[in-house]
Amino acid sequence: MEVSVTCFWCLFLAFLLQTSETYSERTNSCDVMIDECIYNVQIRSTEICKKQSTSRRKRADSVTLERLENAPLTPKDFHQLSKKLIRITEQMSVRILRWWRKLDKKIDAMTGSSHQRRSLERNNGCPDHFVGLKNWPSCYLFSKFNTSWYNAKDFCMAFDSDLVAMGTVKEHFLLTFFIKNNLAINREAGWWTSGSFLGTTRQWMWTSQFYTKPFTFIKWGEGEPNEDGSQCMLLKAEDDHLWHDQICTRRFNFICEIQTKDSS
Repeated sequence: MEVSVTCFWCLFLAFLLQTSETYSERTNSCDVMIDECIYNVQIRSTEICKKQSTSRRKRADSVTLERLENAPLTPKDFHQLSKKLIRITEQMSVRILRWWRKLDKKIDAMTGSSHQRRSLERNNGCPDHFVGLKNWPSCYLFSKFNTSWYNAKDFCMAFDSDLVAMGTVKEHFLLTFFIKNNLAINREAGWWTSGSFLGTTRQWMWTSQFYTKPFTFIKWGEGEPNEDGSQCMLLKAEDDHLWHDQICTRRFNFICEIQTKDSS
């Protein structure tokens, strides 16, 4: 009996689906019975298949998740899916970084042609015991002792300053850089900021002797804030200096902030 190519493949695929136990992955072959005759079928890749493999893999990636919804995950499937997700995440990270750099350049261009890039050059306009960067609007004092949040505010006021209020993500990373890069203070458990939970507004605010303003961004640690009785915010060293709520009477180091006299 003659079997056309199209008919043969239909029979072959039906055979694989219904009697897959006779299929051999090692040899890519199987036995097909047609009119009581047994045919051994082998599959070999050609150059055309190899050239099309890239496009097929891309199509396969798009339907993998859909297939997994209707079938249980095997260890092999889980491993392959994990590799694909890691690859996709890495590609997204590169794209986000490129986008962020472009956005940063556009922001610099919008601030005016006289805008200068900030450097690690010292800000000479900072008072004694304060540190800052050239062209940065604030100077900071990092205490070498710990105290309560309330006393920390009073110490800062004695220097005509306030507990630090972070206005941007860049400022958060600048402060953590100063801490981590200073061997004299980088082992301290935490650093008080002016962040406080106000019962009147039921939200976290930056508080000082001159103003009260809400957070414009957040860098809370995982699960934070997590305690009703903890109404003051600090940078916690063991959590990579992310934000944590804490009881205000606990003793930690603190950061004072003052506006620089040399912001140009």
